[in-house]
Amino acid sequence: MPFVAPAAIERLWWELLSNTGDVFYVHDLDGRLLAVNPAFYRETGYSEADLPRLNVRDLLSPDDYEANAARVATAVSTGEVVYPIEMAVIRKDGSVGYAEFAAAVITAEDGQPLVVGLARDVTRRKLADFELREAAAFQTTLVEVSLALHSAPTLDALLEMICAQGRRLLGLSSARLFLLHGDDLELAAEDGPAFLDDLRRVALKSSGILSDALRAGVPTVVSVSGDGSGAPPTTLLLPLSGRRGAIGLLAFSEPMTAGLDERIRQRAEIYAMQVAVAVENARLLEDLRRADRLKSDFLASVSHDLRTPLNVIVGYTDLQLEGVLGTVNPEQDNALRRVRATALSLAGLINATLDVNRLEAGRMLIEVAPLDLNAIWPELLLQFEEHPDWGSVPLQWDATDVPVLMGDPEKVKLILRNLVGNALKFTRTGAITVTAHYDRTARMLVLDVADTGSGISETDLPHIFGMFRQGSDPSRARGGVGLGLYLVKRVVELLGGSISVQSQLGVGSHFHVTLPASPAS
Repeated sequence: MPFVAPAAIERLWWELLSNTGDVFYVHDLDGRLLAVNPAFYRETGYSEADLPRLNVRDLLSPDDYEANAARVATAVSTGEVVYPIEMAVIRKDGSVGYAEFAAAVITAEDGQPLVVGLARDVTRRKLADFELREAAAFQTTLVEVSLALHSAPTLDALLEMICAQGRRLLGLSSARLFLLHGDDLELAAEDGPAFLDDLRRVALKSSGILSDALRAGVPTVVSVSGDGSGAPPTTLLLPLSGRRGAIGLLAFSEPMTAGLDERIRQRAEIYAMQVAVAVENARLLEDLRRADRLKSDFLASVSHDLRTPLNVIVGYTDLQLEGVLGTVNPEQDNALRRVRATALSLAGLINATLDVNRLEAGRMLIEVAPLDLNAIWPELLLQFEEHPDWGSVPLQWDATDVPVLMGDPEKVKLILRNLVGNALKFTRTGAITVTAHYDRTARMLVLDVADTGSGISETDLPHIFGMFRQGSDPSRARGGVGLGLYLVKRVVELLGGSISVQSQLGVGSHFHVTLPASPAS
């Protein structure tokens, strides 16, 4: 094996270190740099003339310097080397990069310990990692903000949060929201320091930064003055477009020009799209609510107008049946009773429609009062006697040992009236049984209505509580529009209870209701 002199080896090593892309350095325990390779000058911006006065302290932040000095001290005293480690490096021009360091402590010829190390530039990787984390954080915040926008209960509530949530998401100074009203663009919401204060209402046909940006239909960056600081803020204008065209403009202001870089602009565009969808959906919802209120008012008015003549029809029919207006023959009596039954059925339909309307509008309130089932039942019997199918089968009642409870008597009457009325409609043989008992352990009132009527098919059973749903069996086609059971289920749920049904065609049906209730005492 050929002999290579130590001096030659040293020259080879130094040539290798001179040509490597990694930084090689040597410094003493005080941090004074003693030797570096050319890569050091390329990465830090310093020159050979700077080296005699350079200290590690000049290249690291105070915290990193102290932590590195502690690692060196540990290595000197114990021989334990805690590397590699990443630290920020401050370049000569003040910019910051990142490097991964690996070092060791050696003993020089004079016996003094020296630190010898390599540093590899990881700035790109570090910045890429930062951008990935920052992008992930933005996506998370965007989801949170989008959920907040789309969960706003009203349009006014949405408008209030749009600017605040936009500033939170993008980290910008101020935000303004303008919406189109006819031929004008009007300020709808604002958050943060003032800007565009002289443009709170702008005619769309006029020429100006807002109307021009809206007509252009693309994001625009403009400089406007008026913050009083002498440094005009940079303003980003984002047109908002809906399904049928422009709906408004979202504006962000940031005094520092660098605050509106391309990344922020792209994210602001994403947010603007979310805002446009949320505003349009909120407006549609407001229109639906307005239409629903009109429908409710219309139904209430029409129902009131219908009930008055119906009451007159029933009243005069009763007078004729009682012979007050003269004697009636059997055929006339039968016809009058049919008229009366039809009028009462129509009155029941009107009442059910009004009850459903109150439920849907949220105007059916719970009114807690003493609830005595054995006092309620005689009142219901008087109403059942008016039912067109009353008297076809026996109606049995059992509420033994049920105490006076605290509940909503009117809602319980509504539940029983509809369930028993439904049973009367579809039962021609057998009996209808209504039982009630109180579960003291569960603190529940339990109501059961069972009949021996035509029953409900397995196909119809899952849908029987739906609005306007009736059984498909022709034998069940006995009038009504399918509101009764829907109303019962909604009222039961309003009271915090539950309802279930078991049924078999040709055998009958059994409705089971549980309602929370406490003893009145």
